[in-house]
Amino acid sequence: MRKSQLRALTILLCIAALVGCDGGGDDAAAAKNTYRVNPDTMRVVIQELGVVESTRTVNVNSPFRGRIITIVDSGQMVQEGDIVAVLDTETLSDELDERMESLRDTKKDLESAIEQLRMDTRSNILDVSSAGAQLDLARVQLEDVNRNLAELELLQEKRIATDEEVRSADVNRRISEIDTFGRDMDFRAQQSGSTSAELGNRTTIERHGLSGEQLIRRIRETEEQLQQAQIPSPVTGMFLRKGNWNWQLRRNVDVQPGEEIRAGEVLGRVPDLTSLIVKSQIPESEMIRVKVGVPAELYFEALSGLTLPGKVTMVSPVAIERERSPGGQAGGSSEVSTGEKVFEIEVEPDTADARVRPGLTARVTIIVDEQNDVLTVPIEAISMRKGEHYVSLREGKGTIERPVRLGRTDGSRVVVEEGLGQGDEVVLR
Repeated sequence: MRKSQLRALTILLCIAALVGCDGGGDDAAAAKNTYRVNPDTMRVVIQELGVVESTRTVNVNSPFRGRIITIVDSGQMVQEGDIVAVLDTETLSDELDERMESLRDTKKDLESAIEQLRMDTRSNILDVSSAGAQLDLARVQLEDVNRNLAELELLQEKRIATDEEVRSADVNRRISEIDTFGRDMDFRAQQSGSTSAELGNRTTIERHGLSGEQLIRRIRETEEQLQQAQIPSPVTGMFLRKGNWNWQLRRNVDVQPGEEIRAGEVLGRVPDLTSLIVKSQIPESEMIRVKVGVPAELYFEALSGLTLPGKVTMVSPVAIERERSPGGQAGGSSEVSTGEKVFEIEVEPDTADARVRPGLTARVTIIVDEQNDVLTVPIEAISMRKGEHYVSLREGKGTIERPVRLGRTDGSRVVVEEGLGQGDEVVLR
């Protein structure tokens, strides 16, 4: 027998002894309260509360940040496309109005920039054309001055033109060259200024255009969000509101109308009713004995005592407070923490039943050990002296005591491994 079981059995025996003490007793009357020993099945079990959940669940998320106006109750059956929640659109409507006003202002700025580009383009074309014409005229004049200077130099060689006339013509040539150079610089400046002005105008137009595109994209996003304010169910099933842990109440509290939620936050879920499990927990002292594959039984009081066989399919590696466990919340644990640690488990039923729904509470019985064809007696049949266990056997009109070696106990019965045989009649205290 395990030490923990031995301690538990000792406590039970002590309690039974205290209850059974009456200061004397009638042996004949006590002999009538007997139990006949026969082969039996001994099951060592752990009993906990659990909650039905689905292994495949489709979440219903908020499409944008906002306030919940309405949301359907947990447990309500919904069809695919049914509206399960409605979000407040007042803030979105205000944002849409502001962005539409900004878009109108941007449109005016863009039109003004385009018109300015047209005006500057026409003005620049005229200025560049005028500068080009003056440059062409200066070049013609320069050619005339050069030709006149060449003629004078030829006449000077023939002693027809004077040196003074040649020097004057050369000065005119230099003046014409400077004027032509200035006209050329002015022409190039006009071209450069025209290009710069056009580039500046086009940059302004492009900037307004980008601002307009961003506003249009945001307006479309806002319009889409307004259309998504009515949130449909993605699948057919039972809608369950999301529960958030409330540390003040020390329990999960479902989301409620009026709450502010973030974009993408889960409002609820719609579980697949064909893939249900029961989430429960085990005390940390039982973790070693409960493994994946251990058999279990699921009892549903709300379904007229429906009992389904199952098995443990998951044991969490991390301990949590009992108040946060599925059974702790289902049982309405006290707001004061007990400090007890438990490990979450999942139990999958071997057979499905259409009446089982997510959110139902189940009594989970985990069978950690089962022995068949063993001799068992009630706890009340065992007495203990000096660390040894005894039973009182009916013999004739009296009783005799016999030492026994005990095995496992389920809290009400205990296995007798040695000291008794089938058909023996033990006296209960």
